Amino acid sequence: MNLRTVVVAIVAVAMLASMAVVATADTVTYPGAGNPNSTASGNVTVSARVNPKITLTITTPDAGQTVAFGDVDPMSGATEVVGVQVSSNKTYDLTKVVTGDDALMGLSTSLADQVDQSKGTNAYSDTYTLNTPYTTDPGDYSATVAYTVLQK
Repeated sequence: MNLRTVVVAIVAVAMLASMAVVATADTVTYPGAGNPNSTASGNVTVSARVNPKITLTITTPDAGQTVAFGDVDPMSGATEVVGVQVSSNKTYDLTKVVTGDDALMGLSTSLADQVDQSKGTNAYSDTYTLNTPYTTDPGDYSATVAYTVLQK
Protein backbone atom coordinates (compact mmCIF):
# COMPACT_ATOMS: atom_id res chain seq x y z
CA MET A 1 0.00 0.00 0.00
CA ASN A 2 1.51 3.34 -1.01
CA LEU A 3 1.47 6.55 1.00
CA ARG A 4 -1.21 8.18 -1.20
CA THR A 5 -3.64 5.29 -0.58
CA VAL A 6 -3.05 5.52 3.18
CA VAL A 7 -3.69 9.29 3.18
CA VAL A 8 -6.89 8.89 1.14
CA ALA A 9 -8.10 6.18 3.54
CA ILE A 10 -7.42 8.37 6.60
CA VAL A 11 -9.26 11.35 5.03
CA ALA A 12 -12.24 9.12 4.17
CA VAL A 13 -12.47 7.80 7.73
CA ALA A 14 -12.26 11.35 9.13
CA MET A 15 -15.05 12.51 6.81
CA LEU A 16 -17.30 9.62 7.81
CA ALA A 17 -16.67 10.30 11.50
CA SER A 18 -17.55 13.99 11.12
CA MET A 19 -20.74 13.08 9.22
CA ALA A 20 -21.79 10.83 12.11
CA VAL A 21 -21.41 13.75 14.55
CA VAL A 22 -23.44 16.07 12.32
CA ALA A 23 -26.15 13.42 11.89
CA THR A 24 -26.80 13.39 15.66
CA ALA A 25 -27.13 17.18 15.99
CA ASP A 26 -30.54 18.86 15.98
CA THR A 27 -31.35 22.34 14.70
CA VAL A 28 -34.79 23.93 15.12
CA THR A 29 -35.75 27.46 14.08
CA TYR A 30 -38.41 29.15 16.22
CA PRO A 31 -40.00 31.97 14.18
CA GLY A 32 -41.31 35.16 15.70
CA ALA A 33 -44.61 36.80 14.69
CA GLY A 34 -42.91 39.30 12.38
CA ASN A 35 -44.05 42.55 14.03
CA PRO A 36 -41.66 45.08 15.66
CA ASN A 37 -42.16 43.72 19.21
CA SER A 38 -42.23 40.02 18.36
CA THR A 39 -40.27 37.41 20.26
CA ALA A 40 -39.28 33.85 19.66
CA SER A 41 -38.48 31.26 22.26
CA GLY A 42 -37.52 27.63 22.41
CA ASN A 43 -36.61 25.03 24.97
CA VAL A 44 -33.60 22.74 25.30
CA THR A 45 -33.89 19.62 27.41
CA VAL A 46 -30.75 18.70 29.32
CA SER A 47 -30.24 15.12 30.49
CA ALA A 48 -27.46 13.13 32.07
CA ARG A 49 -27.03 9.80 33.80
CA VAL A 50 -24.94 10.19 36.95
CA ASN A 51 -22.79 7.17 37.68
CA PRO A 52 -22.21 5.83 41.17
CA LYS A 53 -18.78 6.88 42.42
CA ILE A 54 -16.81 6.31 45.59
CA THR A 55 -13.25 7.25 46.49
CA LEU A 56 -11.11 6.38 49.49
CA THR A 57 -8.20 8.66 50.39
CA ILE A 58 -5.74 7.54 53.07
CA THR A 59 -3.18 9.99 54.45
CA THR A 60 -0.30 8.51 56.44
CA PRO A 61 2.40 10.32 58.39
CA ASP A 62 5.16 8.59 56.41
CA ALA A 63 5.80 8.04 52.70
CA GLY A 64 4.64 4.91 50.91
CA GLN A 65 1.38 4.61 52.84
CA THR A 66 3.24 3.64 56.02
CA VAL A 67 3.23 4.42 59.71
CA ALA A 68 6.86 3.97 60.72
CA PHE A 69 7.13 4.00 64.51
CA GLY A 70 10.85 3.23 64.37
CA ASP A 71 12.49 2.02 67.59
CA VAL A 72 10.00 1.70 70.44
CA ASP A 73 10.24 0.45 73.99
CA PRO A 74 7.73 -2.04 75.41
CA MET A 75 4.54 -0.36 76.67
CA SER A 76 5.66 2.99 75.22
CA GLY A 77 2.21 4.13 74.12
CA ALA A 78 3.59 5.59 70.89
CA THR A 79 0.87 7.08 68.68
CA GLU A 80 0.44 8.25 65.07
CA VAL A 81 -2.68 9.46 63.27
CA VAL A 82 -3.89 8.24 59.87
CA GLY A 83 -6.46 10.29 57.96
CA VAL A 84 -9.20 8.47 56.08
CA GLN A 85 -11.56 10.32 53.74
CA VAL A 86 -14.48 8.86 51.82
CA SER A 87 -16.33 10.63 49.01
CA SER A 88 -19.46 8.85 47.81
CA ASN A 89 -22.67 9.78 46.04
CA LYS A 90 -24.47 6.87 47.75
CA THR A 91 -24.60 5.73 51.36
CA TYR A 92 -21.73 3.42 52.28
CA ASP A 93 -20.00 1.30 54.90
CA LEU A 94 -16.35 1.80 55.88
CA THR A 95 -14.71 -1.24 57.46
CA LYS A 96 -11.20 -2.04 58.62
CA VAL A 97 -9.25 -5.28 59.05
CA VAL A 98 -5.87 -5.48 60.82
CA THR A 99 -3.56 -8.40 59.99
CA GLY A 100 0.04 -9.38 60.61
CA ASP A 101 2.06 -8.88 63.79
CA ASP A 102 -0.48 -6.51 65.37
CA ALA A 103 -0.78 -8.55 68.60
CA LEU A 104 3.00 -8.90 68.98
CA MET A 105 3.41 -5.14 68.50
CA GLY A 106 0.46 -4.35 70.73
CA LEU A 107 -1.06 -2.33 67.90
CA SER A 108 -4.52 -0.87 68.41
CA THR A 109 -6.47 1.56 66.23
CA SER A 110 -9.21 3.92 67.28
CA LEU A 111 -11.55 4.06 64.28
CA ALA A 112 -14.48 1.67 64.54
CA ASP A 113 -16.34 0.42 61.48
CA GLN A 114 -18.58 3.14 60.07
CA VAL A 115 -21.91 1.67 58.95
CA ASP A 116 -24.67 3.40 56.97
CA GLN A 117 -22.70 6.58 56.42
CA SER A 118 -24.37 9.41 54.53
CA LYS A 119 -23.37 10.34 51.01
CA GLY A 120 -21.00 13.23 50.51
CA THR A 121 -17.43 13.66 51.67
CA ASN A 122 -16.65 12.46 55.19
CA ALA A 123 -13.28 12.60 56.96
CA TYR A 124 -12.16 10.29 59.76
CA SER A 125 -9.07 10.08 61.98
CA ASP A 126 -7.66 6.73 63.03
CA THR A 127 -5.14 6.84 65.88
CA TYR A 128 -2.63 3.99 65.82
CA THR A 129 -1.18 3.16 69.24
CA LEU A 130 1.67 0.78 70.09
CA ASN A 131 1.83 -0.81 73.52
CA THR A 132 4.23 -3.63 72.78
CA PRO A 133 4.05 -6.24 75.54
CA TYR A 134 7.19 -7.24 77.45
CA THR A 135 6.63 -10.79 76.19
CA THR A 136 7.43 -9.77 72.59
CA ASP A 137 10.99 -10.62 71.54
CA PRO A 138 13.12 -7.74 70.25
CA GLY A 139 13.07 -7.50 66.45
CA ASP A 140 11.23 -6.10 63.47
CA TYR A 141 7.48 -6.51 63.21
CA SER A 142 4.83 -5.28 60.80
CA ALA A 143 1.07 -5.26 60.40
CA THR A 144 -1.33 -4.17 57.70
CA VAL A 145 -4.49 -2.13 58.20
CA ALA A 146 -6.87 -2.56 55.25
CA TYR A 147 -9.73 -0.07 54.85
CA THR A 148 -12.66 -0.98 52.61
CA VAL A 149 -15.60 1.16 51.52
CA LEU A 150 -18.72 -0.36 50.04
CA GLN A 151 -21.57 1.62 48.50
CA LYS A 152 -25.08 0.49 49.28
